[in-house]
Amino acid sequence: MTESQEQLQCTTLQGVPPITIQVSIFKTYPLEVNTYFLRG
Repeated sequence: MTESQEQLQCTTLQGVPPITIQVSIFKTYPLEVNTYFLRG
């Protein structure tokens, strides 16, 4: 991961509604992790 991508992630986490972050999690992690976040 490049520095610019890391900076973009930090900006995203601070500036985007949580539902958008969840969508990113859905695209990145397996179904088991997604289920955990939905229940949590």
